[in-house]
Amino acid sequence: MSDSESSRGDQDKHAARRRELARLLAVHSAAVQPGENVLIWGPTCARRFIRLVADEVAAAGGTVIDGLRAGRRRRAARRILDQAAACIMVESGWPPKAAVGWDGSPVDLYFHLLDRFNDGQLRWSITLDPDAGQRRPAASRWRRLFYRACLLGYPDPARQWQTAAQAQQRLCDFLEEVSEIHVTTSAGTDLRLGIAGRRWVNCDGRLNMPGGEVFTAPIETAIDGRLFLPGQVTYAGLGLRDLCLEFSRGELTHASARRGQHALDAILHSDDGARVLGELAIGCNYHLTRFTGHPLMDEKIGGTFHVAFGKSYPQCGGVNRSQIHWDLVVDLRSGGRITADGTVINDTGRFTRPEWPQPPET
Repeated sequence: MSDSESSRGDQDKHAARRRELARLLAVHSAAVQPGENVLIWGPTCARRFIRLVADEVAAAGGTVIDGLRAGRRRRAARRILDQAAACIMVESGWPPKAAVGWDGSPVDLYFHLLDRFNDGQLRWSITLDPDAGQRRPAASRWRRLFYRACLLGYPDPARQWQTAAQAQQRLCDFLEEVSEIHVTTSAGTDLRLGIAGRRWVNCDGRLNMPGGEVFTAPIETAIDGRLFLPGQVTYAGLGLRDLCLEFSRGELTHASARRGQHALDAILHSDDGARVLGELAIGCNYHLTRFTGHPLMDEKIGGTFHVAFGKSYPQCGGVNRSQIHWDLVVDLRSGGRITADGTVINDTGRFTRPEWPQPPET
């Protein structure tokens, strides 16, 4: 086979996967019903993929609302957006961006949509643009990993997500009876988080695509111990390295970085809630095997857990408010362990019960 034939084959496969992903977003993530208004929003650089998603939403019987166009109609924007029953947001994929490109649309409209989601008035799904950086070899490798993480290699991806959802829900049901999570790693993390009475949410390809995590909001005053993140850590384009964070009764008592101390201080002083952990989550997507630098993917890696400074999720019972939400992902695959009320539930990145999420059979 010539190089040109191989390249054509890769392009054809990519085109088929793009269409398959667009269909999955419509029928599984947004669960579009006939007659519903569906908002699709993303940067102009993702317009090719957004058009595919719009076609699949229309094929499912939905009516598409163009988010960028609505966002620019300043006076009528909220009225238009409030007509949506579901929202699909497309973010930049590879290379990772500091923020979603809203192309001039008012940021307050984004938070208005987020409020509608938190109030249960809007179904919400976020995905990545698979066309980003498409001419770069690194982007091609990223794209293959992204498609695999979205379960597009299976004959029926939507059904496969339903199977994954069942395993994750069994884990959520168990965790909702737990009072304390204790995480340790060989790198030096030793962190206890109180979660009694907090709800766990099953991220099964609906809230995010790819999905593959379970998350909650820890009790804001019941966080104790040390969190160490070796290596590179980023936030909004800022690079930091080797973070050491210590907590006592929920209060952040120490925060240092071997590189990027000024950036760390600035992030943690963004507002009153920026120094509080608003999320605790466990990655369950074992089709993701390596870090990419994009939080939407890295936080799902099977064999990791993460916490997030800042805004918590009201649906979990969290009460912390902040303008930031900074995910910090920790790898458990080299000597990490999670215990729940003293029972080991994850050892070196693997869940200890077969009915919970497990790596795919090879």
